[in-house]
Amino acid sequence: MTLARGKAIRRPVARVIGLARELGRATWIAIGVLVAAVVLVAALGGFAPRQVVEDPIDHLAPGDRHDSAMLSTTVVGATISHAEDHPAFYLDDGEEAVLVDLVLENRWDRPLSVSDVIADVLAFDPAIDDDPRFARTDSGLSINDLQPGVPVAVSLIWETEEGSVSPGDELRVTISDGELQQFQVLDDDIYWDDFAPAAEVVLTVEKEQT
Repeated sequence: MTLARGKAIRRPVARVIGLARELGRATWIAIGVLVAAVVLVAALGGFAPRQVVEDPIDHLAPGDRHDSAMLSTTVVGATISHAEDHPAFYLDDGEEAVLVDLVLENRWDRPLSVSDVIADVLAFDPAIDDDPRFARTDSGLSINDLQPGVPVAVSLIWETEEGSVSPGDELRVTISDGELQQFQVLDDDIYWDDFAPAAEVVLTVEKEQT
């Protein structure tokens, strides 16, 4: 290496060293902390694309069907009725009936209790006082069980104080799915449990057409 070439190399190095001295120790510490912070954020995924969390609830329109391994549920609509001759109504003076119409189909291989289905699968917001009674939509007659593979139109019925629910009010119906459980002591006992919200339908309450 010639003397001139050696001087050419030493001059840039000297400038870098001089610049480092001018920046001072505090500045280099700050730069080091900043670099460490960037490395840490990257390691924790801070610069990764933000993941979108999907809504676990299926938002349905009235008349849409929700299927689970246990049950198919279609929430049809909600109405207010003052019909005094309806076989399923027991209205006193100053009362009216609020109905939620459903179509239920048992997808299991054993009968399902309608009262258990209503208690475990369906929830209402705002909540209507007391548990509903239920009857067949077409005849108003009582129904106790859902047989496998047979769709049944069912009306849930609340007798409420007149004016407590008005046409145009919204009623949110949440449908929950259960998991099949097996409990064995002396004999096998298979049942549905651990119900969790899976779908919801927002109904607009209507006045029954007369």
